[in-house]
Amino acid sequence: MYNELRKQVCWINKQLSFYHYRDKKKVEVDIIIEDAMGDCFAIEVKASVTLTTKDFAGLERFKSIAGSRFKQGILLYDGDHTTAFGDRLFAVPIGALWA
Repeated sequence: MYNELRKQVCWINKQLSFYHYRDKKKVEVDIIIEDAMGDCFAIEVKASVTLTTKDFAGLERFKSIAGSRFKQGILLYDGDHTTAFGDRLFAVPIGALWA
C-alpha cells in the first residue's frame, strides 16, 4: 500500500515526506504524510470489510499528538462505503485509490 500511495502522490506538485508512527505502547499508524508546511495526513490500512472504533485507535492517538498539524485521518479498508468516524477521521474503501 505504501508504494501505491507513493505513486499516487507523484501527481501532486508538493514536497511530501512519508513516515510510520509507533509509540511506546505499540499504538501505530501505517503511513504519515507530511507536507512542507508540517501539515500531517495519517493513513491506516485494514484488511477488513467491517470496522469498529477500535480500528481508529492509532489515528486518534496520532491526532492528539499532532494537534493542529493533523489535517485528516483515513482508514483504508476492504468495504464499499466512505464513512465519517469522528472529527477529520474517515473510513474509505481501498478501491478508491484506483477510482
